Amino acid sequence: MLFPSSEVATGVGIAVTILAALFTGTIATSSWSAQQTAGFQEAVTIAGFTLTAAAAAFVGWGIVRAQRVANGQPSTSVGDPFPA
Repeated sequence: MLFPSSEVATGVGIAVTILAALFTGTIATSSWSAQQTAGFQEAVTIAGFTLTAAAAAFVGWGIVRAQRVANGQPSTSVGDPFPA
């Protein structure tokens, strides 16, 4: 359970960093202007797309690597702690 929770924590950290970089204004106020609301929605969308693209890249890398190993090709990863 430790490994998935660390991945979730990393994803949340990346999303919060993207939100902080893109959202201007204070997030703790009770009334946002229309511009702040739109900016927050845009930042959330960009953060979500970024995390989705990163996850897709890792899945693609895993598929390619698994196919190479299944075909008998040696793993080419340098310093891989879990060699295939």
